[in-house]
Amino acid sequence: ELNQNAYGYTFEVTEFVTIIQGDQAAKNIVNELGKIAVRKDEFDIVAIVRGGGSATDFKPFDTYDVAATIATFPLPILTGIGHDRNVSIADMMATMLKTPTKVANYIVNYNFEYEQTILNLVERIGLLAERKIQTLQDKVLYLKRILNTISLDKNLQRGFAVVYKENQIIT
Repeated sequence: ELNQNAYGYTFEVTEFVTIIQGDQAAKNIVNELGKIAVRKDEFDIVAIVRGGGSATDFKPFDTYDVAATIATFPLPILTGIGHDRNVSIADMMATMLKTPTKVANYIVNYNFEYEQTILNLVERIGLLAERKIQTLQDKVLYLKRILNTISLDKNLQRGFAVVYKENQIIT
């Protein structure tokens, strides 16, 4: 879903794969999140995804350790765990999108909206710059007219004179 998006976006995905069922699953999930936290400057977002399964398959996502790790994590976390009917405590601590496909669609749409915001800002900045340039050009023309009006040649043409006495201008 990420790589086959309608906008042609490409995403760099780093997988942290772990066993998510069984007695050690919660510990494994917390350990993998810890690896990501250490490298947090390399990532924008974390997506915890897995397909559907039975209710017992989701028990690790209802543990305190997993929920606390997600709730205090230094990066935004999206969850796509299971089917629409499954809700875990981990989902409630993160941004719950329910399925891996919905997580991918959310990321693609988020990027599209961000791109549109940037494009709109670029357009607005361009229009404001054009207005500012036009205003400054108008001021330059106005100042040129004033300078032309008060120039020595124009004043002499209107009948004024420059009077000298002993090579000094008399004011």
